[in-house]
Amino acid sequence: MPWVDPGSGFDNFKWTGASGRTRAIWNGSNTTDLKYLLNSAAEMRVVGNGMTGVPDWNPGASPQMTYAGNGIWTITLPLDANEEIKFLAGNDWGAFDYEDNSGQSQVTGTPRPIQWEGGPNFKTPTTAGTYTITLNENTQTVTIN
Repeated sequence: MPWVDPGSGFDNFKWTGASGRTRAIWNGSNTTDLKYLLNSAAEMRVVGNGMTGVPDWNPGASPQMTYAGNGIWTITLPLDANEEIKFLAGNDWGAFDYEDNSGQSQVTGTPRPIQWEGGPNFKTPTTAGTYTITLNENTQTVTIN
């Protein structure tokens, strides 16, 4: 997606995009020429090889999380032990994704920091079972319980 130039000021800055959650990334490297990039997140999916009964790494066939509001997405699903998942804001690989930013093996019940693209995948718990996953975009964390 190309950078957008808001013009010579924000006095007439109006939202013209679709409704739903949108990630805005600001480029303030030149304070006299601010630019931003918009990515919509109308859905969030769990993608990977760590889910029972779901095709491996297939965004279109991956389960969708439920948006609870205020940047919080949740889902309860069966996870395989010691596999990998990530979170994708769409049903194809062109959507932005969230990955692990902790550098640690999976610990259930502990919020883990996320990063926006470019990190390792999240490891599923060491014991297979049904878990509730909460992705919080505001606190930039994922919790698996």
